[in-house]
Amino acid sequence: MRVSFNKFLTPVKEVWKRARKHRIDDLAAIISYYALWASVPLAGFILYVATYFIGSSEKIINDLNIFSQEFFSTINPRFFMNMKIYASKIKEVGIVGIYLAIVLGIMLVSKIITSIQIIYEKENNKSFFWKRLWEMAILIGSGFFLFVSFGLMAGIATFNRFVMTNSSISSYVNPMVLWAIRSFLTKILVPFLLATFYFFALYKWIPEKPVKVSAALKGALLAAVGWIAGTHVFMWYISNISLAGKLFGTLSTVIIFIFWVEISSIILLIGAEVSAYLSEEKK
Repeated sequence: MRVSFNKFLTPVKEVWKRARKHRIDDLAAIISYYALWASVPLAGFILYVATYFIGSSEKIINDLNIFSQEFFSTINPRFFMNMKIYASKIKEVGIVGIYLAIVLGIMLVSKIITSIQIIYEKENNKSFFWKRLWEMAILIGSGFFLFVSFGLMAGIATFNRFVMTNSSISSYVNPMVLWAIRSFLTKILVPFLLATFYFFALYKWIPEKPVKVSAALKGALLAAVGWIAGTHVFMWYISNISLAGKLFGTLSTVIIFIFWVEISSIILLIGAEVSAYLSEEKK
């Protein structure tokens, strides 16, 4: 029993040492800072595109079921109103506004890439052109990934509404069972699968060094579990305990957003540390 416990404890200690060495808390703070500036124009642009294909922005926001209604009620509603206004008027922003959104997005992606390279202890030796091209590719891929997630969530919500409004079907379905299935799919299973795939792609293909598939997958699974659990704990805390809304008023939305992004970034970087450690463990 002692041997198996030590076998588990040793990797944990090594990953913790690596995390302290690379100062992932500082890296996460930098990512959250850039995310603050890039989030509104990028989210507005992605919401505009998603609205064009899926439907109204109201429907898309309401279908983001990984966040509870209690969490949304805690956030200043003006944030979502402004987001919808921005998305509906994206054409009025013009080329300059879209260019600014892309530049801010590339800056955010660049910080994530740099942080992962630091963790894998490999310098980014690509030329300036290839760096920008790679960052643009990741940004487009991330946007497409979010678009797919919007589509999946909207599809599940649409199917749920169809079942509930169809009298010939709803009479045979227990609403509580349907609600439980939808909650499991939209709050746990689908976000977990999407997050695992996204983290795996980052850990496997971002570092400029060979990374074992098994190492990238284990790190991605750990990060996905941590992100889902951390997000739900954070939502519960904000909805039931936090006084941020009362203390900071309209600023609470910004504070809560930065805090959530920083927690998510720490989880992402811890997963990268695990992946890097496992990839080098038996070399």
